Amino acid sequence: MSFEAKWRLLARVGVRCYILISNVSGAVKVAPLQILQFPVVLPHKFQDAEKFNLQFSDFSEITETADKLCWLRYQKGLRQRDVADYAGIDRSTYVHYEEYGKDLSLLMILHLQH
Repeated sequence: MSFEAKWRLLARVGVRCYILISNVSGAVKVAPLQILQFPVVLPHKFQDAEKFNLQFSDFSEITETADKLCWLRYQKGLRQRDVADYAGIDRSTYVHYEEYGKDLSLLMILHLQH
């Protein structure tokens, strides 16, 4: 693809999926475009995960529920919001569990392990 090409929408073929068309010097080009959706993780979050994973290299070493939740979330590459949505709870509630480890059933831990 040329960066000088002026692409325009030819058709929408699905959710976040389009066909683009360009006419450069009499040559018609068609290209698919799929818009992917993924969470943006800030660089300091990577550093937090790296430090945490250096502290605990194996799940069996972790004794605190809050640390287990954090370890599993980092292993899956999830944000706190992702886990809260999956569990059907408010993000602030999940953050409380991860920070303090209070009032949490092992069900959430088991779900994150799989």
